[in-house]
Parts: sequence; C-alpha cells; structure tokens
Amino acid sequence: MEEAKVKQVQEMELALEREAMAYQGMGIKILSITGGFFGSLFVMAFIFLFLNDSSVASMVIGLLTLCVVIFADKKVDNTVIDTACMGAYISAAVMIGYGVHIALKNDNVTTLTAMVIAISVMGLTTSYMLNFISMLILCGSLFALVNINDAYGLLHVLVSVFALVYTLFSIYEAKMLAFGRKTSLIYNPWRNALLCSFLMLLAYIAVDKIAGKHLNYYWISSVAIIGIYLFFLNRIVAYLGILESKNRVLIYSGALLIMMMA
Repeated sequence: MEEAKVKQVQEMELALEREAMAYQGMGIKILSITGGFFGSLFVMAFIFLFLNDSSVASMVIGLLTLCVVIFADKKVDNTVIDTACMGAYISAAVMIGYGVHIALKNDNVTTLTAMVIAISVMGLTTSYMLNFISMLILCGSLFALVNINDAYGLLHVLVSVFALVYTLFSIYEAKMLAFGRKTSLIYNPWRNALLCSFLMLLAYIAVDKIAGKHLNYYWISSVAIIGIYLFFLNRIVAYLGILESKNRVLIYSGALLIMMMA
C-alpha cells in the first residue's frame, strides 16, 4: 500500500515537471499557433480554388492528411514538425468538413463531423497543440450547434457545463496528473482550451447582452457560475479544515457578496 502511494506521488511529480516545461515553451507554442494558422489559410485557399465542387476529393485528401498528421506526431518530436502537423490538422479538418457540407448540405452533420474528428484526434495523440486545438474544435462545435438551431437558451447550459468541467479539472488535478502518463500529457491542453472556450463564451454573452439580439434571462448563467464557485469554495474550506460555523458563514457570505457585486 505504501509503495503504491509512493509510486503515485512520483508519477504526479513527473507530471508536474512536464507541465512546467510546457509552460516554459508557451511562447514557442503561441508562435506555432500563429504559423500554423496562416499556413492553414494558404492550404484552405488551395482547397477552395481546386476542389470547389468535389466533395469526394476533399474528404479523401482531408482523411489522408489527418492520418499523416497523427502518424508524424507519434513518430517525430520536433517543434518544426509540430507546427506543420498543427497547420495540416486544421486544414484536414476543414477539408473533411467542407466535403461533407458539399455532399449533404446540412450544417448539423458538418458540425457533428468536426466533433467526431476532434474526439478521434484527442483519443489517438498526446500532442499538446493537437489536443489543445481539438478541445477548441469540440467546444466550438457545441456552440455552433446552438447557433445553427437557434437554441440560444442552451448557451446557459454550455456556460454551466464548461464552468463545472473546468472546476472538476482543477479540483482533481493531482489525481488526474498521477493517473497515468497519457492523462498527465493531455490534461493541461484540455484544461487550457476549456478555459479559453469558457472565456470566449462569456465574451459572446456579454456582447449579446449589449446588442440585445438573442439571449434572455442573462442571470441564469450568473447563478450557475456562482453556484459552481461556491461548490469549489466549499472544497477549499473542507481541505483547509475550517470547521467552525461562524468562520464558514463569514467566508461564504463574503464570497457571495463579492460575486454579486461583480
């Protein structure tokens, strides 16, 4: 039992070390994202020029490109290759989605296809950038489904889900990092992408509130976030061993007051 606990601690320390190294290379990753994005734009321009009406060619080339990306990512560990894989991955996803859209003329199916691609890549690779982009695609697809079907009330559900999942990621960080090597590698990009998606969703809701276009009952998202925040705070209070009722009431009241003011 003691040996298993020591092994778990060692695995968690290794995972934290890998996470620290990931943050140290964040500047390079940002440049990689920029380079990959512009490279993808070039490839997508090629797609629209030469594969304008060929859905089959677009899907076949996209699938082949996706397979090459996953194979290259598993075999080579190099920043230049990672950047090329990232741009190729975005281009492959666009090609497959474009081909499906031309063939079926259905936005929902196209969006679901993007979700399947993202989930498949997340399950097949441990690359930081590919997992980061895949989680962004997955979250963006959920948002797209809401917009396509004019179900804007579900945006409050998305806010709740994103906030809750991110909170659970934070609460169980140590356990997830110690769960295994693959989990420790994909944990950080998933969490960061989820946070970016959550912030972008809140920004959209804020803009919509100013414009007054689609959403109603904006307070629903606020109540959900406050509830999740108090749940997280309760775990912190329990972890710190604060048992006295007066102290707990003071902490919860202060936190709730701050959240209400915000």
